[in-house]
Amino acid sequence: MHPDFILTRHNVHRLIIAYTVVAIKFYEDRFYNNEHYSKVGGIACAEMNVLEAKALQLLDYRLAVTSEEYQEYAKKIETMALEVNYPAIKGRETKEQEYQLRLWDWIGGKYELYIN
Repeated sequence: MHPDFILTRHNVHRLIIAYTVVAIKFYEDRFYNNEHYSKVGGIACAEMNVLEAKALQLLDYRLAVTSEEYQEYAKKIETMALEVNYPAIKGRETKEQEYQLRLWDWIGGKYELYIN
């Protein structure tokens, strides 16, 4: 993530819609206008325009990734997913695991007990 960007439960849907629109426009020859996407995302069209522009700025307008970059981030996501899905026994989490558990609760995940 960009160091100036803080992800919260109040902005996560805006992040998802903004980067989804950027990805769709990058990969698809035919796409809807931002008015359509703003209705889908439940935000004003003017805000959708700003979010799309900010998303592109945060990406430094680099929309394509190398195979190596893809593998690097895929591994990071896989590692984080395993840490969230298999946390320490509930009640004895590290601070980082506690944060992940709260995030997991917020997104509707379910715990699986992991015992060494």
